Amino acid sequence: MPLYDLPKISLPTTIDIEQLSSQVHELLSSYSIGQRVFGEAVLNLSQGTVSEILSKPRPWHTLSVKGREPYIRMYSWFCDTDNVQKLLAWKQERDILRRSIRPTTKSQNHHTESNNKPTLKRRYIFTEDQRRRLKQIFESEPYPSQAKLEQLVDELSLPMNKISNWFHNARMRTKPNTYTKDTNKISSTPLTDNNDDDDGDNDEDENDDDDEDNTLP
Repeated sequence: MPLYDLPKISLPTTIDIEQLSSQVHELLSSYSIGQRVFGEAVLNLSQGTVSEILSKPRPWHTLSVKGREPYIRMYSWFCDTDNVQKLLAWKQERDILRRSIRPTTKSQNHHTESNNKPTLKRRYIFTEDQRRRLKQIFESEPYPSQAKLEQLVDELSLPMNKISNWFHNARMRTKPNTYTKDTNKISSTPLTDNNDDDDGDNDEDENDDDDEDNTLP
């Protein structure tokens, strides 16, 4: 989007930046024109920079040549008699341009995403007669020879790879599943403990002591 077309005017030697900033700020506010639009169209600056130079103006003599450029453009715009109408027209044209670009971008992104999606392989569908004939051959010959396959190609008007795949899938479907189960038998043998107890008799000998009585005469 091109910048606002500023009129060619004679510039004064010195610009009262404080007064100019106040007048521009008041004019933008009265027409509800945002500082972002003013910065993009007239000054070619960001909204933050526009806000700073309008709220914190510096004396003209303290600015460098490059620092004076935004204020020169601001002064030229302010002196234009149709400045507000031109700026509003610029904003409207910018909005129309943005709206026209957005759907195209979304459409292109959607088209790109669609192209990036993997292509699904289409499944081949056999007719009833073809399927019936293949099943008939499969019952007697699950592993047909090459000659038999070539015969079926001519007979059924099918590609060789389709017929080979059909027999392969049919064998996989009818392949028996064998399950092996291990049975562990635990046998317990009763244990018998024979405890022989020997009983012993202990004989005790008792000694009788005879006590003699001594009689004193």
